[in-house]
Amino acid sequence: MPVPPLNYLGPRALATLHSIHRAITAFAGPLPNIEFTVTMHDRAEFWGLSNASHTTWAFAKKPKQKNLWLMPDFGLWSWPVVGIGSYAQLQNEIIQQEVKFKDKIPSLVWRGQMKVGVAGQNVRSHLIEAAKGQPWGDVQSIDWQNKTDVEEKRISMEDHCRYMFVAQTEGTENHTRIRSHVRPFTELP
Repeated sequence: MPVPPLNYLGPRALATLHSIHRAITAFAGPLPNIEFTVTMHDRAEFWGLSNASHTTWAFAKKPKQKNLWLMPDFGLWSWPVVGIGSYAQLQNEIIQQEVKFKDKIPSLVWRGQMKVGVAGQNVRSHLIEAAKGQPWGDVQSIDWQNKTDVEEKRISMEDHCRYMFVAQTEGTENHTRIRSHVRPFTELP
């Protein structure tokens, strides 16, 4: 598998290193002497890290991946490539512009990349198809490698909060379960 370009991984790596630095400097006790690797990719299995014998810190893992240790997503520090500042900045911006639920845009919003593995691509393509041309949907894929695509389609995190509904994964707060595996997103309207 080809390695993504540096402009894709660079900001992730920098934000992750800042997060690690913040955790180290915030900890008052002695730190253990450990050796580890960090992956900047969404799915460590693509890079031969699934069954590695050493400890790797990752953004996501499957239950069988015992040697992967979860760390906070790089976006909690910042993601300047797509215009996201720090988590604290984002919280302040949302608090300043928050409106009552009844005053939010009565639509479903989602922006994301399609290259997330076969299962993820299937779910995302079904979501895009179900929302296509619907008055209730503002659903689009973004190619994060294409600057023009990002500039045209990106919605800031605080703007996501202006919508009544945000497409998200199960287990998040205030979600409605949709049986997408039966007939993909036919219940969405």
